[in-house]
Amino acid sequence: KFLRTGIGRIIRDIRRKIDGDTALEARFGPLLGLAQQVRSQDRHQRGPRVYALHAPEVECIGKGKARAPYEFGCKVSIATPVTSPKGG
Repeated sequence: KFLRTGIGRIIRDIRRKIDGDTALEARFGPLLGLAQQVRSQDRHQRGPRVYALHAPEVECIGKGKARAPYEFGCKVSIATPVTSPKGG
């Protein structure tokens, strides 16, 4: 609740200061939208959530282990050939 109040104050303050300046609104618009999404999301929300402000594409990956049940990142698939390629 403390962090939610703080981010709400910051969002309102930035919106008040950039009001009317189209260049600043274009620059801060996506960041303010992301901050508003973080402020409005719920703890037990289903669907898309924001886990990192610096990388909004990060997702929660359930590992199913007792020690570390969740991991945060992006899933990646890597394919390598069995034999070495001709070029080396």
